[in-house]
Amino acid sequence: MFLLRQHIVISLGGSLINPGKVDIAFLRKFRDSILSLSKRFRFFIVCGGGKISRDYISAGKSFNLSHSELDRLGIYGTKLNALLLKMIFGNKAVLAQDFAFFKEKRFEQHRKIIIASGYSPGCSSDKVAVDIAVIANAGRIINMSNIDYVYDKNKNNLYNISWDLFFKIVGKKWVPGKNVPFDPVASKKAKSAGKKVIILNGKKLKNFENAVLEKRFSGTTIFNF
Repeated sequence: MFLLRQHIVISLGGSLINPGKVDIAFLRKFRDSILSLSKRFRFFIVCGGGKISRDYISAGKSFNLSHSELDRLGIYGTKLNALLLKMIFGNKAVLAQDFAFFKEKRFEQHRKIIIASGYSPGCSSDKVAVDIAVIANAGRIINMSNIDYVYDKNKNNLYNISWDLFFKIVGKKWVPGKNVPFDPVASKKAKSAGKKVIILNGKKLKNFENAVLEKRFSGTTIFNF
């Protein structure tokens, strides 16, 4: 078993992995950053589907597929991104093929970097990140997105906000392919579990590292006041 100071869950937006084509330069820098930080932390990296998933979900809507079927299409996008990430990390990481890997705490016998994806319909990969945080007793979930902050209706940056205010901004209902800073279903679970979620621009890796190391960073922190 690896004895690390802290477990950190990352919800890695698919828009960072593949904003239109695979961002090789970003993935190289992200890999180097995680490998360096993994000397002190165990990371659970949950990959989103991004544009790949949304494109397939959009196509599915044209054929009047059910919400469950649309979610399943989206899940396969997350799995493709997760497989790529695992291969990039090589033997430094392990890919969780199913959610039982976490339920049964099999991760305790594995490496410091665990790669995950979506698994079940009814939510986005953000919900997987929250579920893992609960099981692994991780206090923080870092959502690496393509935005610097959560914004209010007047486009003002929000720095520290409550879950209740966040719900007023994004709503509480999940729709397959919904593009919000953090999935409403995941948000409800994070609120009830008392988890803190940090939303930041994942492209700015030094800023991400500061957030991991609990130094000053730019982003939005959502938690129970």
